[in-house]
Amino acid sequence: MEKIEVMPQTFLKFECPEKIITDTFSLLEDEVWDSYEEPTATNKTYNYFLNRDPKYSDLFEWIGECLVEVKDEMGFLCDELKITQSWGNRSRGEQWHRAHTHPNSFLSGILYITGSDSQTWFSMDSIWSSGEYSNLRVWGPTCEDHRILHKQSTVSGDMIIFPSSIKHSVNEHMDNWSNRYSISFNVFPSGKIGIFPDLSGMEIRVIDTTEEE
Repeated sequence: MEKIEVMPQTFLKFECPEKIITDTFSLLEDEVWDSYEEPTATNKTYNYFLNRDPKYSDLFEWIGECLVEVKDEMGFLCDELKITQSWGNRSRGEQWHRAHTHPNSFLSGILYITGSDSQTWFSMDSIWSSGEYSNLRVWGPTCEDHRILHKQSTVSGDMIIFPSSIKHSVNEHMDNWSNRYSISFNVFPSGKIGIFPDLSGMEIRVIDTTEEE
């Protein structure tokens, strides 16, 4: 018997300029962080609109340029891709981040500010699986073959963009001497979307801070 790999999936990766990473690291260290009841859970910034904070303007100007590339590369039928929310993540020694998706979002991104021994785990059901919510269970409780798992290494400056519906998590950050920092963000199409003559068009507008205020 031979196994063949079929229909590989694609994420998009960018490399952020070093100065932006250095400046963002300094800003994140000064942010106010939440504190979950679970001490091993990753913290996030109280400010979940970093994209609206002028201090981070260089960072989000660069991310905006990357999103133009994403739109063109993937052939998305929309006027533009705009960030709806963004926040910082901080993991101290032995902290981790549970598996989750990002609702009410089209694309999501992770920018690794610092390197780390921990990884981002992306996972989805295998085509051989009956699905997470099916009543049919033909896999043993310890079998992992029903899940497709990709472990993305944490490299300072790398930014990964992926569909928001993909489940992801972060395993334990084991360095007790330095924190793991990253920036996360959600993205949604804005303007005219789809094809109006095909009766699949719509028009929505993601509101900027200045417009909202």
